[in-house]
Amino acid sequence: MKFNKFNISHYFIFAIGFVIFKISFIFRKLIKNKREDTVILYGHKLYGNLKSLYSVLDGELNCFFLTLDYKNYKKLSSQNSNVLYGLNIKHINRVVNCKIFVSDHGTHYFKKMIGQNKKIFIDVNHGLPMQKWNEKMMSQWYRFTEVWLMSEMHKKIYINDFGYKEKNNLIVTGYGRLDYLKKFIKSESKVKIKSELLNKYNFDENKQIVLYAPTWIHNKSLVSDEFMSPKKTSFIKFLDEISNELNINLIFRPHINTTFNRKDKKIFNSLKNITFMPQDEYDSVEDFMILSDILITDYSSISFDYLLLNRPVIFLNTLSSFDHGLFKDSFFRYGKITEESEIRTNLKKYLENPNLYFEDCPQHLKTLEELYDDTESIASEIYLDRIRNFF
Repeated sequence: MKFNKFNISHYFIFAIGFVIFKISFIFRKLIKNKREDTVILYGHKLYGNLKSLYSVLDGELNCFFLTLDYKNYKKLSSQNSNVLYGLNIKHINRVVNCKIFVSDHGTHYFKKMIGQNKKIFIDVNHGLPMQKWNEKMMSQWYRFTEVWLMSEMHKKIYINDFGYKEKNNLIVTGYGRLDYLKKFIKSESKVKIKSELLNKYNFDENKQIVLYAPTWIHNKSLVSDEFMSPKKTSFIKFLDEISNELNINLIFRPHINTTFNRKDKKIFNSLKNITFMPQDEYDSVEDFMILSDILITDYSSISFDYLLLNRPVIFLNTLSSFDHGLFKDSFFRYGKITEESEIRTNLKKYLENPNLYFEDCPQHLKTLEELYDDTESIASEIYLDRIRNFF
């Protein structure tokens, strides 16, 4: 569960969860129960690289996803997933007695277990950032057994640009969440797969699809006057007007950290040409990438995943909300930098002739070649091999 500092209930959930964990942790030290050969996966949701790891571990090893979100716990339980609830002391006892703890968005108070009883801690990573990180931010992973990264370039960035000091625990595995896209790219049944996805999500097969997937706003004060923002309903309405003019479907996929009130959601769901598809209702953003002909984003790392599909990417020329500023802007924002007044023109141009995009944006292929040193390996298989090494 993502901690929301503006949600009072989250303070109670984390406080109660911490007390339960502390009781179990102390009890474990006093009683010294036998450690279970269990793998615990911990994150906001069971998606991305965590989901990829879960898919290969399920049935192979004793594996559970841990959540502090009761609704998510009930949802996963109803789907027969192996899931533990962070406010259930019996479940937390299993966590405290586990052999391997894997996270993708930090460990919160569970970091107290690092170094205890020879536990293995792994960070499966959730994305290479466009914002610059510093050594202080990097230090949270120094005591982890392994930190899994996307590519050799990713590793070099951690060491050379972000000042990461514990080089020996950095392991290049690739991203498991990209396996689905890699298999699609290699498939000889692309038309059939897309047709099935169109039917699954009830999209008109005669209309082209554009995916709008922005990042979340890190510091509101830096972008308070920005029009091209996912938090501005006026901008979403503007995109709906453009979609109507171009006769396209536009998928609005906000970042998992971006929240909306009921009024905003009602507006989004009333728009005729935009389909609002948030993470809590639709797990597989990879489906939307496969369906879309163009990606519109700002500073989201989804653009790195989308690179593999070799389709046009429009980067909105918005202000950055990152406290530490941008990182390798011209390299990572490799596509067409677009002003508000150019959105319609660029969409029309590249939907009609994608080849013009690659003429306009030669950096796309350069970034693809340098960022991905291996586009063939299936990362989830590498994940499984590395986990097996600890048993």
